[in-house]
Amino acid sequence: MAKIILDDWTEKEVAESDIIMRDDLDEEYVSKKDYDDLQAKYEKKKAQAKDAFKNKDLTEKEVRDSLKDEIRTSLKDELKFAASHWFDEIPEEVREFKEKHSDLTWDEAMRASWYEPQNDSNPNPWKPNRSVFNGDKKEWSQEDLAAIADDPAKFDAVMTKIESWEYKSI
Repeated sequence: MAKIILDDWTEKEVAESDIIMRDDLDEEYVSKKDYDDLQAKYEKKKAQAKDAFKNKDLTEKEVRDSLKDEIRTSLKDELKFAASHWFDEIPEEVREFKEKHSDLTWDEAMRASWYEPQNDSNPNPWKPNRSVFNGDKKEWSQEDLAAIADDPAKFDAVMTKIESWEYKSI
């Protein structure tokens, strides 16, 4: 047991395990003044972080809203273009040209991409127009035969194969 003298000069016996030295206090504990300073710094940092996240959320919301409007207008323009030209899907070459040159309208992109709709009457526009002939066709209807009747060489070739039972007449 250890004896300690209190402020009023009285002696008191206490167990040594209950005694805390000043060095231990300074090392392991924070004073009231230091605690108040730390608390103030913590509150300040907390407020700054809260403001930063609030500002970040506001800017993200503004960006999302502006992107939403841009997407809405671009989809509207795309649908108008597709409907005005009777496209189920916008042709790939027009879409690629529009992606490369985003400042163009859809109609300008279509003109600039040199898009030509496919035409069964002339599949190769750089050659003179000829009727379409499918030589791999194995079954010929009367309408198909009437369509190639203008060209005697094709008609004779098909009729020869029909007569030799290579092709079938429906």
